[in-house]
Amino acid sequence: MTSVWISLPRVNVYASFAFCVPFTVQHIPNITQILAVSAIDTLQKFEVNDLYLKWPNDIVMNNRKLGGILAQSTTGGGVPSGCLAIVAGIGLNINTTADDLQVIQRPIWPATSVYVETGKQLHVAAVRQLLIETFTNNLSLFLQHGYQQFVPRINTLLALRGQQVRMSDGEVEWEGVQQGVTNDGFLELSLSDGTTKTFVSAEHIHDIRPVRQ
Repeated sequence: MTSVWISLPRVNVYASFAFCVPFTVQHIPNITQILAVSAIDTLQKFEVNDLYLKWPNDIVMNNRKLGGILAQSTTGGGVPSGCLAIVAGIGLNINTTADDLQVIQRPIWPATSVYVETGKQLHVAAVRQLLIETFTNNLSLFLQHGYQQFVPRINTLLALRGQQVRMSDGEVEWEGVQQGVTNDGFLELSLSDGTTKTFVSAEHIHDIRPVRQ
């Protein structure tokens, strides 16, 4: 992986979750979205609001990136047969100051923290513990009942929904109105010619703009 999370010790939340998922479970890649929703739900319990999920799994606030998720999977190294071993790691900027955030260079979706956006300093250990409990519960629901039960909540939290955006799938750039997430966790974009483009994997590459009427 090439992504890097820059953060100071003891002021933010870092957590890695390791677990096995049977191959028979559908939508395994969307577990990172479940973790993102769990992070938002956790912070809302601490009265941190105006949080959104930037597809596929970033946590944003006021058009700035508050948290990110990285995940790896393997079937080797003693993993039980018929099972995929996953490690999902999350970083949440909690008490980082504006000065310390300046070392993070992000031209689009610049880094922020709960403290910068709200002036609140949260108890990091308490946030981490509630996140563990919330994700453990949501992961259990995912494994028992599937991904679709989370789709309405994800679409409610989805940043840029109904706005005109530019996306890149690594080869082609697309511009259109972001509609929402499908029952498979894919992102739908309404194009100007009336068609719909569905993304399995893509990146927002342009600042947000209002939809032109």
